[in-house]
Amino acid sequence: MKVLDTNISPRDRARPRSLPIQEWPDADRRAWEDACRPGVRLKPGGAASHLGQISRDDFANRYGAFLGFLLRGGCLDRHAAAAAQVTFANVDAYVAELTQRVRSVTVWNCVYKLRWGAELLVPGTNYTWLAELEKDLDLVMVPRSKSERWVFTQRLVKAGLTLVAEAERYAKNDIDRARGIRNGLMIALLAYIPCRLKNFATLEIGSTFKEVNGSWWIVLPASSTKMKRPDERRVPQSLNHAIDVYLSQARRLLIGSKAQNNSLWISSRTGRQLTQKNLGTLISKITFRTLGVDVSPHLFRTAAATTAAMYGGKTPHLASAVLGHTDPRITEDHYIRATSIEAAKIYAAIVAQYQTADLNRKFDLSHSRYSQVLARITNFAQAGGDLTVTADAAELLSAIHPQFVAVAQARRPQAAVLSPFLSTFSVWTAGRSCGQGAPNPSAIWSLPSFARARSELLP
Repeated sequence: MKVLDTNISPRDRARPRSLPIQEWPDADRRAWEDACRPGVRLKPGGAASHLGQISRDDFANRYGAFLGFLLRGGCLDRHAAAAAQVTFANVDAYVAELTQRVRSVTVWNCVYKLRWGAELLVPGTNYTWLAELEKDLDLVMVPRSKSERWVFTQRLVKAGLTLVAEAERYAKNDIDRARGIRNGLMIALLAYIPCRLKNFATLEIGSTFKEVNGSWWIVLPASSTKMKRPDERRVPQSLNHAIDVYLSQARRLLIGSKAQNNSLWISSRTGRQLTQKNLGTLISKITFRTLGVDVSPHLFRTAAATTAAMYGGKTPHLASAVLGHTDPRITEDHYIRATSIEAAKIYAAIVAQYQTADLNRKFDLSHSRYSQVLARITNFAQAGGDLTVTADAAELLSAIHPQFVAVAQARRPQAAVLSPFLSTFSVWTAGRSCGQGAPNPSAIWSLPSFARARSELLP
């Protein structure tokens, strides 16, 4: 006889939550404990014994979320057999509820891990119908675009170190200072060593985060990594100061009067280890506040792979090594993205060359506004435009207008840099060598650096 749980607390009705294992129906709880039973010598373990603890916790959390949904709706049967409540009707209602409050990728993920959880509870049960539903959700899910949210690693490192420096100098009180140092170190360290969030959140001083001969290392045992291989990374020396200040001062303030522990990342609110979820949310908030871009912990891995692909082209498997992938095909998308970025720059430069003649016809350089326009462009560049020039380019700019000399010299890189400017200046140089006169100033309108000025000044 079905006995529904109608004794629902106001908290359970107010918001979705995943039921912890101890609150599961007895049959589900016993089945899960048996699934996690380790093997002993020649006796095999349970269906989930081969999974890491983090993976088991994840599946249990997702299955608990399904049970929590049933509880909120007054449909949870406390006396049902293990996984017996994973029915088409219940799952269909669950998907409908999820669709109203989470993204399509999360809906698919919940169903995918619900199926896994059910199969671990009752091995051998046929869940073909659930697998088909999972495939249907896969077809319609729309992942959130990464194009506007990933940045190169060097920006992340700079942002992290800047946060540390600002906290040391300008924090209003000791707690704000400690929190700022922690946040900055967190961003810079994850940028340099983009390990998975589950490993980053559980780093412990002396075991997985340790000092060896003056250098700090992240040492992950095989049992804790996704690829089941040990992973050891030395932390760059440039982070040593931030680490020393955090461990010797900031971390102690964050722990306060709470019991001492070895967790690296401490919550300023509880004085205990930051949970994986809270740490991930915190990183997204910090990057949005400092960079204007919500960079999730997983996007740090995207940033690392794309940076390796863009700047480490002579080392084709660098991204795979940085991310700990054994199959280079996993990082292929990052190389495609980097190639696309470079190709877009080259193509834009080619188009810019052919736009010059048309722009000359649209804009009369002898017009009385010529000097005013040049002044506005100079101000735009000084205010932060992405003006990138070389020594040769600086000479050519000085021939256009004296005010550009200071801007060119101030922003000239130490070494030649490929940029849209170079293609334009190469055309100018060729024209001068052929006796065609001085470079034409109107060509600067075609450069992305002055897109804003162009839109304001040209018809």
